[in-house]
Amino acid sequence: MPDSNPSAPESIATAQASFEPYCQLLRNLMPSLRGVAIHDGFGNPVWASEDWAVPGEETLVRDCIANALSDTSPAPAISRSIDEDRALYSFALRADHIDLIGIVSLCAAVPPAMGAPRSLQYVRQLAQSAIECLRRELTLRSTLSSREHDLGGRERDIEVMLQIASARAGTSSDADELGLILKTGLEHLGCAQAALWVPDKNIRVVQSRGEGALAPETLKRVEQHLLAW
Repeated sequence: MPDSNPSAPESIATAQASFEPYCQLLRNLMPSLRGVAIHDGFGNPVWASEDWAVPGEETLVRDCIANALSDTSPAPAISRSIDEDRALYSFALRADHIDLIGIVSLCAAVPPAMGAPRSLQYVRQLAQSAIECLRRELTLRSTLSSREHDLGGRERDIEVMLQIASARAGTSSDADELGLILKTGLEHLGCAQAALWVPDKNIRVVQSRGEGALAPETLKRVEQHLLAW
C-alpha cells in the first residue's frame, strides 16, 4: 500500500476548490445519499460533505486502495455496512493510465423496505456518471499540480544558476570556480557530499557539509570503482 504523502506532486490534497457541485449531482442520482468523502491516491483526506460522519473511514480507504492494487478495472470498488441504517461504498479512481488518483466514498441509507443495503453494482450504475466526472476532475487537478511542481523546480534551478554566475566574479582560478559550483549544488540538493573527478585534466574536487559524508579512504575506493566502470 502507498505511504501517506501529502506533498507528493500527484496529490490533490492541496486543491482549494469545493467538490460540492459533484456532491449535489450525486444526491440527485442517489436520493438515499447521506454523505460524500474524497481522498487522494495516497489515502489523504481531500474533501467531505457537511453530513459526512463515518467511523473508521481510514480503514475503509486502505481496504479500497489494497483492492485497487489487485483489480485493474477503471474504478474498482468495495462496500461495507456501517450499521443497520447505513452502508458505505468506496470507488478507487484511476487516471488515464493506471495511476490511482483518488478514492470517492458514498454513505447511503439502507431502504427500510429492503432491510439490507443495496448492492455495489446497483450503486455503481446509479452514480457512474458522477463518478466519471469526478475522475476527470481529479485527473486534471493532478496534472496541473504536477506541472506546478515541475515549474517550481525549474525556477529553483534557475536561481542556482544565477547564484553561481554572480559568484564567479570573485573566483581566482578554475579550481575555485569548480568548488563553487559543487558547493552551490550541494546546498541546493540538500546532499552531504559532492565530488568531481576528471583524471585527464587532473581535477579532483570534493565538497562536504554536515553529517553523512564518506571518509576519505571510502571516497577514494568509490572514485576508483566508478572510474573503472
